[in-house]
Amino acid sequence: LGGAQCDALRELLSSCRREGVAAALILMPEGPEFRSWYPPESWAKVWEWLEQVSQEYGAPLVNAREWIDEDDFRDSSHLVKRGADKFTERLGRETIVPLLRYPSRSSP
Repeated sequence: LGGAQCDALRELLSSCRREGVAAALILMPEGPEFRSWYPPESWAKVWEWLEQVSQEYGAPLVNAREWIDEDDFRDSSHLVKRGADKFTERLGRETIVPLLRYPSRSSP
């Protein structure tokens, strides 16, 4: 982990902090096939890094990777409309609305 992409995320979160803009880190849904491409030890390192960044910037970390079943993806990575609708509804209900009600709370 590292490089330009990680630097860009930290820069974006720094900018949000500076401007007083609330931010959250959302891991988008991935189908089971797509998730299987990550070796477990690699995913553990990614998760550890994301948790560190989440804590460092006070940005809730929401793991939505397993929220949607394979049938709601076109290719295990891109949601079809039905899957996108399910994701959007759940994200609003379980994450966005609670964060708007209780902005200092950790994400669900």
